[in-house]
Amino acid sequence: MCRCAIALLCVLSLYTSVLAQGFYYVEEDWENGIPRQEGEGWQISRGGTDGGTEIMGPTSNMVHSGQVALISRIYNSSLTKYRAEVANTHKALMGNQYFYRFSVYFPTTGYPKPTSPGQWALFAQWQQPPDLHLGENWRNPPLAFTIDINGNMRVNLRYSPLQVNTAQQSIQVPILDEQGNNFFTMPKGQWVTFEVSVCWDSQPGGNGYLDIWRDGQQIVHYTGPTCYNDVQGPYQKMGIYRDVNIPETQTAFYDNFQMLRNGLIIYADQDTYVRHGNNALTNYGDLAWSTVKKDANPDYDSQAYLHFDYQRFNQYLVDGGLLAIHPININCDDPIAVDHVSDNWDEMTLTGDTADNLTVFSQQDSFLPDDQSIVYFLIPDTSLDTQISLRLSGQTDGDSMGYYTQKVSMITHRPMLLLSLSQ
Repeated sequence: MCRCAIALLCVLSLYTSVLAQGFYYVEEDWENGIPRQEGEGWQISRGGTDGGTEIMGPTSNMVHSGQVALISRIYNSSLTKYRAEVANTHKALMGNQYFYRFSVYFPTTGYPKPTSPGQWALFAQWQQPPDLHLGENWRNPPLAFTIDINGNMRVNLRYSPLQVNTAQQSIQVPILDEQGNNFFTMPKGQWVTFEVSVCWDSQPGGNGYLDIWRDGQQIVHYTGPTCYNDVQGPYQKMGIYRDVNIPETQTAFYDNFQMLRNGLIIYADQDTYVRHGNNALTNYGDLAWSTVKKDANPDYDSQAYLHFDYQRFNQYLVDGGLLAIHPININCDDPIAVDHVSDNWDEMTLTGDTADNLTVFSQQDSFLPDDQSIVYFLIPDTSLDTQISLRLSGQTDGDSMGYYTQKVSMITHRPMLLLSLSQ
């Protein structure tokens, strides 16, 4: 596994990346259109005649969460159009692990796929810039998700250890399911979430690997080279890219993109808050927000609890993490404390009365949040197990913070752990 050490707390805006000794995080929900940042952001990639009728932009007709999603659609009756993609312009650092998560929706008809033998179509790819100064040209992407003529998904993986390599010199790796098939079922008429953990390495015997999950179920577990031997690593593109001879109109929708370098992204599976005094027997587990408040009146004094289960990533070695929450409001003069507590609680039954019976193991961090879009807390104890429960509490009378829970509709606003990987 790739190594990452976390030693810095950050509070940053939604698109801004977290840079903390190699920790780099990006999320995008397209709520404000397609962002184009100075230096690194997004680029629209259209292929075909100028002024063509491809669509690549936000839509409110089909969303996974929030108000809008990204639509990729190609009309091609003239057989001149073949691409409607967006590209995240961050180029991976060679030798580093990256975790990508995104959701895609294929309609039951009119989704991207070949319509005749010999054609091809893909809906996601990780392209890699060639070393033009060495005479290289563009090649097939080292990693791509394609759709075959039967509507099944295939994972195309290519690499080359040569310093100067051509498309003909790339080596294709067969990616098979547990039954030995070279395809995977791709559901239609519903949102599908993919998680991709890949260490970009071009050398046999190196540190390369590729793990893919579809809706939480692992479908690919591969160890070996994953890209070309180039200066810059791959960058992700989403959208339809297909054979120009496909005449049919085809559409795909995308939402909730996330990318993390040298880590894994875990959402809370349980979270709630509790109060005391006359509210000590009340449960608040069905709310889309939690409240942390230090109040001399026990009726309003409240602490928040979160639980994260990362058992399905147990093949990875974790050496720490960051708790990331999206505040609704902040009114703090002193730090909010985060403690590691026992796991014997449930969000739909926990109350102030029963929370007093939980064991407190250690304080993880304390941090004075300000009015930002994301607040991060250092959580070193994530390396001790494959699950963790956390308690957030105020320290000074009058301090309070509200934040979104895992019931909120905007998925990327839910509490999450950014887990750091060790070797």
